[in-house]
Amino acid sequence: MEMMMILLVSAVALISPAVASPTHHLNSAQPTRLNLKNIIELVESYNKTLTKGYFVEDVKYLADKGCNDTFFCKVHEVLKNHSKNKDEHEIVSNLRMYIRGMKMNCEDLLRTVKKPPSEKPIPDLLESLRHCSQKRNFI
Repeated sequence: MEMMMILLVSAVALISPAVASPTHHLNSAQPTRLNLKNIIELVESYNKTLTKGYFVEDVKYLADKGCNDTFFCKVHEVLKNHSKNKDEHEIVSNLRMYIRGMKMNCEDLLRTVKKPPSEKPIPDLLESLRHCSQKRNFI
């Protein structure tokens, strides 16, 4: 009986830090993965309600270069300057948290990026964002 009590107390002592603070057991990339997951879900939901009436900078060339940090910084900049509604604000907010979590220096990354000569409907940008978020989230 005494041995059973010691085992039970030991088990509770081992489990209680995980229950009280589950983030200690997540690796450092986990919060940023959650932001990417949120971005994917928001883009899919928002794209369903969106018409092709809004035009923004074409960022596909950055996505085609491998969905690097520059792509995420540029999309954040474009959407931040464009955001018109709650859905876009949520995407911008998640992008900002992702960028901060990954410690990206967008100012430096975007310094050499030139504005593309063409614009595309916003659903095209959002599709590139969804694709790159999925790609990054599952690397």
